[in-house]
Amino acid sequence: MRVDRGSILLIVYSAFSAGTISGLWASVSGADLAIMSGVVVLFLALAMGSWFLPGEAFD
Repeated sequence: MRVDRGSILLIVYSAFSAGTISGLWASVSGADLAIMSGVVVLFLALAMGSWFLPGEAFD
């Protein structure tokens, strides 16, 4: 399990670093960043809800 987490961390770090070096963050507006953050939070809530709610049904 540690290898999987380490690999994912390395991939995310590499992608973030490449975006920083290429100047990606200068071309992303604050509104776009807020929208992307909202979408990520929505997906996280849906994923957590899909695990939590079925468990509550069987209690």
